[in-house]
Amino acid sequence: MQSITGQRAVDLSEFLQEDVLGWDYETLFDETVIGLPEGGELLVDIFVAPKENTSRMNARAVYSSSDKRVLQGQEYVVLTWTKETLTQVVGFREVIPGKHFEQVDEMLRHLLALGLQMKRVQADGAYFKSGFCRYLNTLALELISKPRRDSWWWHGNQRIQLKKWASSLPVESFHYYPKQRVYARSFVMSRHDCKPCRIVVIRPKRSCEAQRMLFYLSTDPHLTTQEIIAGYRRRWRIETVFRDCNQNLGLKAHQGFSQTSVRHVAMVFLTYNLLAQFKAQMGKTIGRLVKMFQQGLNPIQTMLSG
Repeated sequence: MQSITGQRAVDLSEFLQEDVLGWDYETLFDETVIGLPEGGELLVDIFVAPKENTSRMNARAVYSSSDKRVLQGQEYVVLTWTKETLTQVVGFREVIPGKHFEQVDEMLRHLLALGLQMKRVQADGAYFKSGFCRYLNTLALELISKPRRDSWWWHGNQRIQLKKWASSLPVESFHYYPKQRVYARSFVMSRHDCKPCRIVVIRPKRSCEAQRMLFYLSTDPHLTTQEIIAGYRRRWRIETVFRDCNQNLGLKAHQGFSQTSVRHVAMVFLTYNLLAQFKAQMGKTIGRLVKMFQQGLNPIQTMLSG
């Protein structure tokens, strides 16, 4: 299997046992990282695993963006690498409150030390912070993210609040991008706590309410409007990883204790990485590949016979 997909298939079931200690799952993720080609993009996001019997688990009150509510659960920061049709989970950690960005820092440096080549980092607006941007700059990495709608910027010599200023822009000045199916304009703006960024103002339709306008940004002001829109939209791939793992691989179903929870999450992501290799080569969905295994079909034989 390794010669065909670049992945090793291993029996991980024994590692769910309570008396098994010291399982170094990060070594298995490192093997995935070493085999990845150059030029991908790194996606960063938080996954929340809800827990029911919270009195016996390491759970706390956390906000789940997918559930749109606060629940008792465990947070994991997840790093995913993507290029063309292939997406792979390259690392994750259970979030330590107050140490989130330090954990991302540690994982990023580890990936770079392994030789992972990436064009940029993509993350939602929670990561657009001056300290994180400066940190990425020391690693020669740029960020595609979202600014706050009510944030203040300098556009030339004019200090503006983003949402008010954008709503005053003439509708006819927006250019239609057929591939992205939106109307957009971009501007280079600066702020006291970060270097100049290119901000894209997006109208889903030419005539739309101000609150429906979107804002994307890149800390690389040389990127084009289309590149920024396409780049931020690729961030959605990490959400599809969570969806596939939840619906097909039991990511949210596990109600084990803290120690076994991390092992369970690791096994789910490692299984996803293996299936994602088949998905990239066969063009099938993760759900379809899972059904093939359940039906006793072998994707490797299917690839070879095809």
